[in-house]
Amino acid sequence: FIDKDAPVISSVNIDPDSWTNNEVTLTVNATDDGIGIKDYKIDSGEWQSSNQFTVGDNETHTFYVRDQFDNESSMQQTADKYDAVKPVIGGAICEDGWSNQSIDYTVSASDDKSGVAKYGIVLTSEKADFSNIAWNDSGENEYKFTITDTELYTFFVMDNAGNISNGYDMTASAQIETIAPVISNVTLSTEEWTNSPITFTVVAVDEDGGSGVKEYSIDNGATWQASEQFVISDNNEHTFLAKDNAGNISVAYSKAAANYDAKAPDLNQVEFTVNNDAPIYTVLNYLTFGIFFNKDEQITISATDN
Repeated sequence: FIDKDAPVISSVNIDPDSWTNNEVTLTVNATDDGIGIKDYKIDSGEWQSSNQFTVGDNETHTFYVRDQFDNESSMQQTADKYDAVKPVIGGAICEDGWSNQSIDYTVSASDDKSGVAKYGIVLTSEKADFSNIAWNDSGENEYKFTITDTELYTFFVMDNAGNISNGYDMTASAQIETIAPVISNVTLSTEEWTNSPITFTVVAVDEDGGSGVKEYSIDNGATWQASEQFVISDNNEHTFLAKDNAGNISVAYSKAAANYDAKAPDLNQVEFTVNNDAPIYTVLNYLTFGIFFNKDEQITISATDN
């Protein structure tokens, strides 16, 4: 029996035919119209009776089939969905400034093969156990995490093949503060009675929160100013507020400049007395037959000031 016809390879199947970081099984499908197929091999490897091969890369491989008369044929195939390379986190950018609610961290990543599939977050203290990671389904090259506390977190990225990146640790707690500053006092530029404008100085601290006092208000928060001093020209009671850099507002503190007085006294009555005991007054009284300068005149000034 003479057979000079080589076997025919119809296909090389890949299992799984989706992204994976595990070894891939390639199955050579071939037929021979002659005496039958003898064996198979991949690249420069040894011949084997099985038509299945396991590879752990995404290189292009050449598969060979040989019949009983050593006629052989070949076909190339690539396991192009094999990916064992971890994705890389490029950075985590924190939203600037303080907040009394939340801070956003934008994590960026790249993956040159299967692509980024998910972003994950976990407490840094628990990052050793991957089962603690909370994953999202974002497939973008960046993802925004909203942090609502001051814990330290670690970010991870997973690609479509299941590879997980190295962790990216937050270097500092999020600048979140919910404790309001405290106004301990409002001092006056003078405690003496005055008719000149008085400077009120608000004494406020933000020790428990940490973001620091940012600005002050005297009109119930309608307007704010950076200076803690207010110049006032009345003795009404005023209410002061302090706000920190996270937006927390203190309890109101009220004070009046009771020693301010710009109102003149009220003149109520003027009375006067003239003592007519000088010689000239006696003469004039005589010459006028007692009509003038016949009695003393008294001056009395009566005034009030509130």
